[in-house]
Amino acid sequence: MPKVLLIDGNPLLWRAVHSSAMQGVSQKVLTYFFEMVNQFVPDDIVVCWDKGKSRWRTEIYKEYKAQRLQKKKDAGIDWDGFDEQSMYIKGYLDSLGVRQFTIPGVEADDVLAWLAEYYVSVLGEWGVILSTGDRDLWQLVSEHLQVWDHQKNLFVTQEVAHEYFGVGTELIADLKSLAGDVSDNLPGVKGIGDKKAAVLLNEYGSLGALLDPANRKALESRKTTAKIFPEADFVGEMYRLVKIPTLAEGMYCFSEQEAAVFTEAATKELSVDTFRMQILSQRTGKHFPLRPELLSRRSADLSGMVDYMQAYAPPGRSWESLRELDWAIAECNRCPLRSGCSEKGPLMAEGADDRDIMILGRNPDEVDSENGVPFCADGAVGGELGEFLKQIGVSRDECWFTNVCRCVSPDNRPPTYPEMLACLPYLRAEIDHLRPKLIIALGYEAMVSVTPYRSNVSKHCGEILDKPAGLVGAVDAKVAISVHPLAALRSQRGEVELEYAATMLHSLLTETVVS
Repeated sequence: MPKVLLIDGNPLLWRAVHSSAMQGVSQKVLTYFFEMVNQFVPDDIVVCWDKGKSRWRTEIYKEYKAQRLQKKKDAGIDWDGFDEQSMYIKGYLDSLGVRQFTIPGVEADDVLAWLAEYYVSVLGEWGVILSTGDRDLWQLVSEHLQVWDHQKNLFVTQEVAHEYFGVGTELIADLKSLAGDVSDNLPGVKGIGDKKAAVLLNEYGSLGALLDPANRKALESRKTTAKIFPEADFVGEMYRLVKIPTLAEGMYCFSEQEAAVFTEAATKELSVDTFRMQILSQRTGKHFPLRPELLSRRSADLSGMVDYMQAYAPPGRSWESLRELDWAIAECNRCPLRSGCSEKGPLMAEGADDRDIMILGRNPDEVDSENGVPFCADGAVGGELGEFLKQIGVSRDECWFTNVCRCVSPDNRPPTYPEMLACLPYLRAEIDHLRPKLIIALGYEAMVSVTPYRSNVSKHCGEILDKPAGLVGAVDAKVAISVHPLAALRSQRGEVELEYAATMLHSLLTETVVS
């Protein structure tokens, strides 16, 4: 089986910075590089570098890695020398014909994950060795992918990762959502650390299963877990930050400029430049012998990876009618939710197209999917929404019911940020066709879609905005923000917040009728 060596460059760079004089950093990093090449003799090599924080993560949670800027300022590092040494390293690798990715605003973690999935799942029959000191990437470890921690001289297998975290690699993101991640400045639920989170996930099976309202009584009865349900929406926000996007979700993580940089890096022609290599050997202070196995082979052109990702990109088209839109949604396969959706497929909206009120939720649950109706009255969530509508003086017949995401998520887990973005063109078209006068945004996913707010739906619950702009763009309607009815089923705080939103909406609708 051929193998590819994927290298997270920044941990090697920082290791060298803290263990040698600045002028020796490039030599040190290249020494690390050749040590791994000699050890693994890979068929392909790709190196990824960080260039700033993740743009999309910072947009939805501004405190993401916020503490690192001050740490860098306090580090006392010669940044001009640092940049010079980095340039030597990247230049030397480029002269060897090694493919590298440096995309401002896109983290190396994400690109490494997409590369790994491409080699394992798309090309197939490839083994992946991922060199990194970042435990966030341990969630990628599988039968075909091992993490190599160069500094600790440690192979991270599924067994090693399970021993460290206490859960399988598929639950590492779930664990970090509950316990937080200090290194990324992500808070967890108060009183829940890694060990407690592992115990809960092993008991309930997954984050989605844990957050099922049926567990409310059991979790509230224990002091150590009583805060989980009141913080469930925030836990969902953290999940979107720590869950590494899949290859199919990649294009949703790029801005137009980032996508262009990625495509150029993936498809540029590679070649060996011995003259440049000699010059850079003088700059780094050491000559490294050229090895034939460094010459890129099948990875010399990753245009196939770009094509695969672009196939899942947002549809660049419009739909002439709601029926045509429904057909497009039924055939959609643009995110991982669709592959795990029930046999019934995506759930369509419900209501007549002359309704003035749009009820916008998160995504359907199993009850909704089985009955083919959003917020099905037979389900607990639909029943809670029914009481909410009574409080505001509106009947179901007066509303159009829809969701940000149209597919059921496994164990009703929170949809990821790219999964939300994949469905937003459909929501945009829906709003344009219906032209509602009022959109009631239920929960975080709905709030960020149609308002400028990106975090903490509880804080904004009860607010009513006039013609705001969200992820779908400008909305020519009033938008009322509320927690999702699911929040009321999970905690008393959610009940109070939903009731408050109902009170504010009732006042708005009463004033509208009177005027």
